[in-house]
Amino acid sequence: EYGERTGVIFTADHGEQFREHGQLGHTASLFEEEVHVPGWVDAPEGLLSAEEKANLEARREHPTFHTDVTPTILDLMGLWDAPEIADYRREMPGESWLRRPGELRPLLFTNCSGVWGCAFQNWGVVKGTRKLIAREWDADWLCFDVATDPFEKNDLGAEACADLRTIAETSFGGMPGAK
Repeated sequence: EYGERTGVIFTADHGEQFREHGQLGHTASLFEEEVHVPGWVDAPEGLLSAEEKANLEARREHPTFHTDVTPTILDLMGLWDAPEIADYRREMPGESWLRRPGELRPLLFTNCSGVWGCAFQNWGVVKGTRKLIAREWDADWLCFDVATDPFEKNDLGAEACADLRTIAETSFGGMPGAK
């Protein structure tokens, strides 16, 4: 047991594929098996206001991302609204889980970064429950609604995510592997 004013955030790093999409391990795709991880806040009674509890509960129906962890930690510490971090807060792509979910906006994601190289390029955009992804060996973008198809078995076709495709191709410069 921990202190009466201590909130704990549980999450994980990444998932693993065990041949669900013909692949094994992680970093070879952006399918849910690799990117969907558990996450929740454990807070003792009295730490969160009724509004914060309601906002946290609303997140069950609103996709959340690891980019939300830092704002949530800062909010749990009472620092999210501190003027001293206003410039940093504006640059953070996430939002605190303790606040009312904001407007759904597209979030770019990839397995490639300046810190970790990538053996295979995988790019995607997610907005709400719609997700557009591609690996460098895919012929076209794949579009899924992870709310109705959590195992991503039914590709809706790139046109079903046309708005996300425009964002992806503008941001990444085309399909993975094209550069």
